[in-house]
Amino acid sequence: MLLFRADVSQFLHDFESALKDLDAVLRTHPRRAQAWLMRANILQVQGQYAEARAAAVRLVTVAPQLISVGCASGLAAVTGSARQGYAVLEETLTRSSLAPASERRWAHTILAETAASLEQTFDAERHFRAALELEPQHAYTLAAYADFLMDQDRPMDVVRSLRGKDGPESVLLRLAWAERTISPQGGSWRELAARLRGRLESTDSRGEPLHRREYAMLLLRVLGQPRLALSEAKLNWETQKELADARILLEAAAALGDSESARPVLNWMTATRIEDVRLHSLARRHGSATL
Repeated sequence: MLLFRADVSQFLHDFESALKDLDAVLRTHPRRAQAWLMRANILQVQGQYAEARAAAVRLVTVAPQLISVGCASGLAAVTGSARQGYAVLEETLTRSSLAPASERRWAHTILAETAASLEQTFDAERHFRAALELEPQHAYTLAAYADFLMDQDRPMDVVRSLRGKDGPESVLLRLAWAERTISPQGGSWRELAARLRGRLESTDSRGEPLHRREYAMLLLRVLGQPRLALSEAKLNWETQKELADARILLEAAAALGDSESARPVLNWMTATRIEDVRLHSLARRHGSATL
């Protein structure tokens, strides 16, 4: 029951409640691999890398190798060791052909996102395709692949992969973004954006946590409202510090010429030694040489 509640809290971005329940689970079941993995993931999202690494180490003794290596690789990707983490996970995945499809999809997605962050385009495409062959409807992977395709200036491929899917906000957001890119004067993206904005804002009105990253992305990339987007991105950065969180804040700040608002992310990039090529390109727009 506690593990399920922690999973729900994590989905709602109520990370402190999730961690509290996970700690309770681990006090009585210290070998519960799922709890350690969730704990490591949440702490990584929060930017608490030392604690996340400690949880990842515990996974080595209680989880299948693909899970423990995947967790460590995802952490390495945001702490200056992306290439090393990528190499170890790819080798482990090659030896894990009998692992469940969901675990292999997860590992392929980590590899794809890491390759994309290093501008290893061929490898990113290969791993995204492999992930979606295993779980074609997985929302997180669909959204991550769409982001990759948009970076490659391939909005038509995004539309082809997402059209007809009435998925979560993350999927609809990418579809609206792609359709607007293809036809800025068209009407289909406007209808989709209005529906998506209503969904996102209704969670806030019900007292549920607003998914601020997606809201900031909608405001900036689809609705063209950088000032509101920056406000949401800054609030989001207080609780979430993933690559996508950093990127949307830097993009919104750049759209307004507001390098001071970008400073927390630029400092984070220096501290973590993150290697993401796209983030460093944005950092240079703010006059920062972080590499």
